[in-house]
Amino acid sequence: MKPNWPCTMIPIVFLLASCGGDSGDSTQPAPISTPSPTPTPTPAPSPTPTPSSPTYLSASDFSRDRSFSGIGLRIGVDRSNGTAVTDVRLDPEGTAIGFDFTASSRTYVARYNSDTITAVTQGVATEPPYDKFSGPNSSFSRSPFALAASATGVLIGSTYFGYVDWSDNNGTGAGDFGTRSATRRLLFGARTVMSDLPTSSVAAFMGQSTMTGPGGGSGGTASITVDYAARTIAGATVFSPASTGGTGSSGGPAPTPEPITFSGTLDPSTGRLTGVITHTASGATGKFEGALYGPHGVEIAMVFTMSAVDGTRYSGLIGGRN
Repeated sequence: MKPNWPCTMIPIVFLLASCGGDSGDSTQPAPISTPSPTPTPTPAPSPTPTPSSPTYLSASDFSRDRSFSGIGLRIGVDRSNGTAVTDVRLDPEGTAIGFDFTASSRTYVARYNSDTITAVTQGVATEPPYDKFSGPNSSFSRSPFALAASATGVLIGSTYFGYVDWSDNNGTGAGDFGTRSATRRLLFGARTVMSDLPTSSVAAFMGQSTMTGPGGGSGGTASITVDYAARTIAGATVFSPASTGGTGSSGGPAPTPEPITFSGTLDPSTGRLTGVITHTASGATGKFEGALYGPHGVEIAMVFTMSAVDGTRYSGLIGGRN
């Protein structure tokens, strides 16, 4: 049989042509368009957070449980050898000095280093508000500090600081004070946060002092200046001695107020106030420990002790408001 080659070659030729021969009129493939990438938007910067102001709680709010550390003054007397020996210490704020308060029972558990007392308060006054306890050979009170009196005579108490007075002895009561006794004063409150204190201004404070000296006596008006740029403190108050018939003028001539001056420094890292205090009339000198309290240091307070060459001793508390 004769092979059928023409029939076989024709489809091969057409197949090759359709596979892209070198004919000049062959169709070129259309270019593929690559889309441009969508640009990533630049994120908006996060807003700078506004610093929050410190919160300061009233040092007179004892409607709930409270706990405070304090600045302390302790005066102890030991008569065990027949002669009274006095030991005085002034301590900066620390956890070893202070108290815890339970509102449900109005109970204070106070501490001064190794000294402790549990005081279930027996009375609550309101002008200014305070709690007090009295036992056979111990007493305890917690109060704001009276900075001034209103036009009607109502005492205006401090808001951000207060103090505790606590005394005891190892006697049996009924006038028996035993061989050892001690009085303590604890200054406590809402200390001003260092970042909240001014750094360049001069602040003036007006207030009062409470003070005891030979036979009693009292304090008076106080003025205090804090230079925040220089980190210094200076001020003055007065001591009114007990009259011949008792404190004040009730039983004798009115006492003449005697100047008290003090000066010191403000620690820029802790806010601690320290310095020297002088009673000009007796020549007594001593030291004070204090702090600023509340927003922007609106209140100031310090405890102090002084002694003269003859052993005469003065101690007390000075407070003021800007």
